[in-house]
Amino acid sequence: MGRIRFIIMAFAVLIIGAILLPETEVLAASLKKLKGKTDITRMDEQGNIVLSISSKKLEGAGYKYGDVVKVYIAGKTIKMPIVSKSADVDEGKPALLVRENDPYIRLSISGGSFAEKYGIATKTVHDDGSFEWAFNDGVTGSLKVSIKLKKAGAYADEYSRRKNEGIDYLALVNKQNPLPEDWEKYLETTFLTNSVGDYVEVELKAYAACKKLIEDVEENDGIHLELDSARRSVAAQQDIWDRFMIKYGEEYTLKTVATPGYSEHQTGLAIDLYFIKDGETYYYNEDMVQHPEVWKKVHAKLAKYGFILRYPKGKEDITGYGYEEWHIRYVDDPAIAEYITEKDITFEEYIEEIRKQEESGLINEGEDTVTKVTYSRYSGKNADMFLSKGDKIAVISPSALPSREQADAVVNGLKQWGYEPVEGKHVCDDVRTEEDILEDLEWALKDPEIKAIFCVRGGYGASEIADKLPLKLIRDSGKLIIGYSDITIYHSAWTSAGIPSVHSCMSGTFLGLSKACMEAEEKLLMGEMPIYTCESSSYCRTGKAKGILIGGNLSTFTGVLGSVYDCTKIDEPYILFLEDVNENMQHIHRYLTVLKHLGVLDKAAGIVFGEWTEMPVDLGDYDGLSRGGKFGSVAEMISRQFLDDTDIPVAFGFPAGHGDINYPMLMGEMTELEVGSDEFTLKFGAVD
Repeated sequence: MGRIRFIIMAFAVLIIGAILLPETEVLAASLKKLKGKTDITRMDEQGNIVLSISSKKLEGAGYKYGDVVKVYIAGKTIKMPIVSKSADVDEGKPALLVRENDPYIRLSISGGSFAEKYGIATKTVHDDGSFEWAFNDGVTGSLKVSIKLKKAGAYADEYSRRKNEGIDYLALVNKQNPLPEDWEKYLETTFLTNSVGDYVEVELKAYAACKKLIEDVEENDGIHLELDSARRSVAAQQDIWDRFMIKYGEEYTLKTVATPGYSEHQTGLAIDLYFIKDGETYYYNEDMVQHPEVWKKVHAKLAKYGFILRYPKGKEDITGYGYEEWHIRYVDDPAIAEYITEKDITFEEYIEEIRKQEESGLINEGEDTVTKVTYSRYSGKNADMFLSKGDKIAVISPSALPSREQADAVVNGLKQWGYEPVEGKHVCDDVRTEEDILEDLEWALKDPEIKAIFCVRGGYGASEIADKLPLKLIRDSGKLIIGYSDITIYHSAWTSAGIPSVHSCMSGTFLGLSKACMEAEEKLLMGEMPIYTCESSSYCRTGKAKGILIGGNLSTFTGVLGSVYDCTKIDEPYILFLEDVNENMQHIHRYLTVLKHLGVLDKAAGIVFGEWTEMPVDLGDYDGLSRGGKFGSVAEMISRQFLDDTDIPVAFGFPAGHGDINYPMLMGEMTELEVGSDEFTLKFGAVD
């Protein structure tokens, strides 16, 4: 009865947390959960590298013998088990050796030292326990190892737990993969009768989320959604298959109906919708396709409640089924749903991304840099741009469309900071045009009562209005704009206009940003300039430089070059800051090559590299990097490929970007960078 929509799914044993595996950090004992850095104290007689971390701390962080962990060391990621004695170490393979009552943790490889195995050549061991080292390229220095541990195979453990409690909401079922075994054993459903009298069975959590979606669409859009179908049994699917074969033949049936056992509807997580508008029921496919404006409103709200459009337009070759506006799929986590929606990918493509992440892992460079923050009052020429309690701040989203939760977080957070937030007209519109974004921006810049502009989120879209916002309007406004990532375009525009802007977290400031970063952002807006003192890495180039701070997200910044917002054209020395997320080594190399060819790197007075987050662990020997060989980290690649002939100060690992730690910076202002062998400092504003 009614419409039939089907798909066939594959089982994927994966776990995601904001598109990353959940991670337990085990680092220096001085920080929470041992987070920090640790010195290598010595090498023992068996060639093990001995670390100054108490084994009790490791156990206290929730690990036990037999756990397989991932150790990030010297730019590499190595899976290894936790063992209690050397005899448990497999020949030629690494292990984390934690002996009972031993105050140290040892990195061990049976049959050869860890140093030799992973390319760290020990040269001299000193009486004080320190030693010099050399990589194969001959660079020497004081060796420190940055360690992060996370349980390898954590998804399998989590999935087992979830199976015991219920079902896996990320299970993929499509033409190549059947419904997971024992699915129905753990499936809990509810039944309802829709407006046309059909009985509908749906998984409990999916139904609860769908009810919220229905309420939202009805209250705000005047459209009443109904469930046409959801879960079907194998027998019901077989009956549909048989009827279609008789009525339409094999060719049509194969295109539109899932083989019994391979239908997503058997999960209870796939839901077909129909709608009632202005008292008229639109139930059949041929009627519903006549109203794309209705489905556009529905689709804009799916991710908020943990749903995705299962069969997007133009993705038939991937999903195996044609575009169906009404077929949605529950994935439980709104963050995952938002990611799939924003990237315009299918569920198949998402699962493949996660599969690759699980196989290769992901690494972050920079967010664990030990950082000390002090403050100094701003005393430069732009002192009147900073804020006072009670000031009105425009809350807009001049990039990607945010969720209501993100916008509310900014509004409520700014109120808690003592400001009066004023939301733009088009922050959370279902559909926005370039004119809408420009309208909010121009209002925020022209309204004399507005003192600053706080962006809700980045994402993508700012490039669409690039060159359409006059630099004179920006300059005359004298207002800070706050944000990062895609907001890099606006930072470049503000710098080109000759006024500063704030590179900092946005809605995330009030949704889990670290207390230290949040405090630094709050103070910076009021003119208290953070002075950062950070631990140097072996890749840093020592020296001192002053210049206007420019840059931001590498891929976004590269796209600004040559436009009227190109801040590299300013007639002053500049310090370049760069970071990125979800880019592999090849892409980063390509963007930096563009900057090199255009002279951007060579003209810089100094360079600060921030966080490289969600990077593939296997940093690879891409064809584009063949002349440089294989690199163990982004920092190593940059140092060897782009800094050989550089005599300017260069800092690596400043904790700003897309990681969990994101310290704010004042862009477009005179900045001082001083890089020493042990630490580097960043100062903003008027500097001596």
